[in-house]
Amino acid sequence: MRRPIPSLHPLALALSAALAGPVGAQQTYYGTDGQPGANGTAPGQAGSAGTAAPAIAVTDPGPGGIAVFGGQGGRGGDGAPGTASVRGGDAGAGGRGGNASGTSSGVYAYGGAGGSAGRPGTGPAGTGRGARGGDGGNASGRSAYVAAQGGSGGWAYGAGGQAGNGGSATGTAVATPDSSGRTAAFVGAAGGDGGQARDGAAPGLGGSVSLVNRVSGRTTGDLELTQMAAGGNGGSTDTGLGGRGGTARSRLDLTDTQVRTVVLRAGAGGGTAGDSAVGLAAPVAAGARAVVNAHTSGNLDIQASAAAGKGTPGRRAGAVTRVNARADGASSVGVYATAQGSAGASAPGAGAGDGGRGRIKVVAQSLSGSVRAVADLRGGQGGDSTTGRAGNGGAAVLRNAVQASSRGEVLVTQTAAGGAGGYSDGGGAGGNGGHAAIQVTEKGQAAVSHYGLAAYGGAGGRGSRVGAGGNARIQANVEQTGSAGLSAYAEGGSGSRAGTASVDSTVTARGNGSSTVDITARGRAPTVRGAGYSDQGDVSVSARAAAVEGEAVSLNNVVSGRTTGVLNLAQSAEGGAGAGGSGGDARSVLTLTDHAARSVWLSGSAMAGQPDLTSQGRPMGSSGQAFSRVELRSTVQGASLQADSQAWGKHADSGPQASALVQGTGDSRATATANWNALARAEGSGTVSATAASTARGATAQAIARSLDSTGEVTAYAEHNAGGSALAQAAGRGADQVHATAMRWNDGHGDASANTDGVHGVAAHARVMSDGTSQMSGTQEARVAVGGPLANLHGVNEQSFAVALPDSATVAGRFGMDATVNESLAGLTPLLLGTMAEGDYLSRTLTSTWNAGLNFTAAHSGHLTLGLDDTYANPNLWGSFDFTVSANGQVLLTRHFASGAEAADFFNDRVFDLGPVDAGAQDVEFTAQRAQGDSGMFRFSYVLAASGDMLAVPEPSLALMWLCGLAVLAVPAGLRRRSCRTSTASVKR
Repeated sequence: MRRPIPSLHPLALALSAALAGPVGAQQTYYGTDGQPGANGTAPGQAGSAGTAAPAIAVTDPGPGGIAVFGGQGGRGGDGAPGTASVRGGDAGAGGRGGNASGTSSGVYAYGGAGGSAGRPGTGPAGTGRGARGGDGGNASGRSAYVAAQGGSGGWAYGAGGQAGNGGSATGTAVATPDSSGRTAAFVGAAGGDGGQARDGAAPGLGGSVSLVNRVSGRTTGDLELTQMAAGGNGGSTDTGLGGRGGTARSRLDLTDTQVRTVVLRAGAGGGTAGDSAVGLAAPVAAGARAVVNAHTSGNLDIQASAAAGKGTPGRRAGAVTRVNARADGASSVGVYATAQGSAGASAPGAGAGDGGRGRIKVVAQSLSGSVRAVADLRGGQGGDSTTGRAGNGGAAVLRNAVQASSRGEVLVTQTAAGGAGGYSDGGGAGGNGGHAAIQVTEKGQAAVSHYGLAAYGGAGGRGSRVGAGGNARIQANVEQTGSAGLSAYAEGGSGSRAGTASVDSTVTARGNGSSTVDITARGRAPTVRGAGYSDQGDVSVSARAAAVEGEAVSLNNVVSGRTTGVLNLAQSAEGGAGAGGSGGDARSVLTLTDHAARSVWLSGSAMAGQPDLTSQGRPMGSSGQAFSRVELRSTVQGASLQADSQAWGKHADSGPQASALVQGTGDSRATATANWNALARAEGSGTVSATAASTARGATAQAIARSLDSTGEVTAYAEHNAGGSALAQAAGRGADQVHATAMRWNDGHGDASANTDGVHGVAAHARVMSDGTSQMSGTQEARVAVGGPLANLHGVNEQSFAVALPDSATVAGRFGMDATVNESLAGLTPLLLGTMAEGDYLSRTLTSTWNAGLNFTAAHSGHLTLGLDDTYANPNLWGSFDFTVSANGQVLLTRHFASGAEAADFFNDRVFDLGPVDAGAQDVEFTAQRAQGDSGMFRFSYVLAASGDMLAVPEPSLALMWLCGLAVLAVPAGLRRRSCRTSTASVKR
């Protein structure tokens, strides 16, 4: 009779299918079954024992391979029933399963199943004794590809009975070249399952498997060796303790100085403990051990895994994976090592077991080749329970588990995951999640290295009370000769109380090597600390802490670094989302005074948690508060600096919710973004910019940029998009361009002010202010420079552009076609050239003011001349409008216009003699103001000129100009309109 093929253990089955494949056109051989025992016939007579199946050994050199099945042991006879005076007969023992072995081009070998013991006889005087079930037969093979499984043990019945143990399995494989030129050998061996026990009998043990160097091969090309061992499952019982699963061991040792590439795979999986129907604790989990030791001259790739069987965890780690790999010269090394702790046994009552632990140790070495090492450790899951408390998840701890070294590239990945707590569906508490921890201390000589670390606390199990989540912790200190990077993520497990999360990492790179740190902690009470160091290389450190369950998080200078190169530091605080209530607060403070780096970037952000929502989608509270402050200073001459600050959430007070401050002597940039007050301040000697943005109604976005010398552009940009204030101030010292822009949406206040303390004792400024409501955005832009071209107008609502001491070509470009102005400027020195404009044609209710001015010292008395032209005014869209020119507080010229046509006529190729000016300090101001009303849509240009010998050169104080500019921002936006319609200036047209 053709018997069905028994199933291999999942580990061996998967590998045999993937690597060996089905044996095509195979020959099948069956061993002879043992004879069954006879049943007792007379009252109380014992049954006779079944006979053992004889072994079968087959050698078949055919190309199709063979499958060999051992015979089944004979079943024991049943004991005869007893009488009132004679107890029932004893059961007969089952016969042993036959061993199976084969030698061919491919071998599948299956040991025969042990015969079940007979059932003992029963009667009024008592029940007979149980007998032993037959052990499963062993299986072995010899070929290039071998898959072998021991036979299962026979069942046993009644007190005194003992179920048979599972058979063992082994194999020997010598690699041979296949059709693709690959030289490969495979052995997969699984122990047989222990026999099951009933009515008081003891269960059988799963068969154990030990494979030590059962695969081998020699070649100068590519070699692939695979060796997998799996223990059999323990037998179950209906009265006592289940049978223990079989242990598994797989060890490979290889030294080869001729091979080009080597792939080694070693796996071991312990068998599952048998179930107990009465809820007793499971036996000790079956251990698994996978070990690989290899030294080659060629490239080396190793995969090793161990998984402990289900059961009660022992005092030692149930799953152990060890790899020692070394490749000579520039050959590469790759290691992938995993270990899985035992799962806790489930039980109907209080006997649910805890998950077990595993252990990994990897040493990977190459002189100068690439080294890649992966360690993945998982704690076992807690056992489930129907009425009692479920088991806890097992811990996962990697403590210096990987040592990887090379003078070339080193890449290391480590993952530790605590096991999940078991479930209890019948009123018991869920199990707690297992903890996870990684510790790395590494010092090497790699040219390039990166370490990826991840720790996950196990989730608490479901039950009448959800179990607590496991904690997650990472500590790392890496030092390398070349560039080194590290990314780390720790997450506490979910549960009735989330697990904590912490990451503490330092990376040091010597010489010109770069140092990179990117870390995240997410969970209850998250903590992070990151540091990066290099002599001359770039350093980048980023840290993120994310709270859960509505908790708050606060970060205070948790990132640091040092280098003479580029230094980037960033930290982010995230309040926890509400868990049945409000979100958590978030606070971030990042300050640095650097003394070494040529370029520094700081970034700080705070994001408050959002409230939980009801089933109808309504908030169950409010968002948390958010605050972020970033301050960056440098003592390095000419260092490039940038600071960014962001805050999103409720505001705590009237001060800045997000602020960024930069002070240096090189390029300086500051950015602040918030939904409440945002303040950005930048001070430097090169290109200087400050950007601030706010979104909450009533808040203020303020950007202040200040240049210390004349080497770059100065830019300030402030934006508010929800009915607040946008304030932008830019101040320069003879900078190429000083540019301020204030943008606000709908209603609110916008103020853009640009000042420059330039050369030749001349200081100039430009400013635009606007208050009120518009249908869309309103943008105010002010630009000022000393020398150079006058900026062209573009699509901005209100603009005031000015250039002090323009050259004749620049003036001619603006007024060259205007005969009156051009003629009047002959022989005069242009002092200030400017344009004022409004380009918004949408209906709105605004009060807007344009301003430009010039400060200079007159060495001699003389005359000031004003030229006006380049005008445009839409006669159909116009509100009232005033234009005033003053010097030293005295009004020299003023006009009021009620229509666009009137304004267009006034500003069209017109020249004014503003009168004599005495020697000394002069302050000339140009002011245009449109009263509340519709948009005016206008544009005009002006030029202020003086007698040729009038100008002097003492340098005015930039600090004074800066303070004056700050004071201006505090002045209310509405300016008193001058109603004087007369002027002492004479006009020429």
